[in-house]
Amino acid sequence: MWSVWSLAVLCVATAAGGEEPPAGQAIAARVNGEPISWSEVADALRQAYGDREPSDERRREAALTQLIDRRLVLAALTRLGQAASSQDVDLALAQFTKELAAQNLTLAEHCRRVGLTEADIRRSLAWKLSWQRYLSRQLNEQNLERYFARHRREFDGTELRVAQILLKPSAPADEAAVRAALERARQWKADIAAGKLTFAEAARQHSQAPSAAEGGDIGWIERHRPMPEDFSRAAFGLAVGAISEPLVTPFGVHLITVLEEKPGQKTWREAENELRPAAALYLFRWLADQERPRAQVERKP
Repeated sequence: MWSVWSLAVLCVATAAGGEEPPAGQAIAARVNGEPISWSEVADALRQAYGDREPSDERRREAALTQLIDRRLVLAALTRLGQAASSQDVDLALAQFTKELAAQNLTLAEHCRRVGLTEADIRRSLAWKLSWQRYLSRQLNEQNLERYFARHRREFDGTELRVAQILLKPSAPADEAAVRAALERARQWKADIAAGKLTFAEAARQHSQAPSAAEGGDIGWIERHRPMPEDFSRAAFGLAVGAISEPLVTPFGVHLITVLEEKPGQKTWREAENELRPAAALYLFRWLADQERPRAQVERKP
């Protein structure tokens, strides 16, 4: 899964100061006039996936979206006076150059090897320093405890007993088939809300999951297992008895309801390893969303 957290700490290529990419590199987007090339997107995917770099359009677009949001976050930190200074970047670049020298490499040789410019390296260092500095200030005990209190079910070991109605589109890659499945799921949800049938009855009649015979009951799940992330996130956003909006996963279109809840007992300190990256992701998205109305973002066709 593409992770904002991994992207937030990776040193991926980004053009600096509005500098145009080298000739021949197609521009994927501009943020406040600064270009993001498709080569940068490919580099980000390589760093995230290694030799398993995916080539499908959905992941390319997701990577581009994350690069755009990272530019927005850095702009927000700059506006708030919390970005790294040019002197900080100079020091980091000097240290990086020293580390390269220990490998018998110059900075210029390294740039040629990875296909970046010194400006790209400086931008990457500026981002990494700025983001790590911001997190070191924000992810203190008070804020972590506050975030845990707002999202307790996700981290304290709470278990949910859930049921689902699963509809498998006739052609999963066909957008029209998926839309048709979504519309059918919406109608079933409306029928349940109107009291025409229960969730369990609808599951027995319509679900294509093995749990259909049990009224859709799939038993107990935890926040991060055993179901796909999208499914778990939707389930843990529901109160007992509530029904989700139709949800699309690689398995098909789901309607989810929570039958029962078993509260967890973990404290925020016991959940800190999971809590920190989740809180960092929240901050990343929050800053990007705050900056978006101020920015000029242009995606190229």
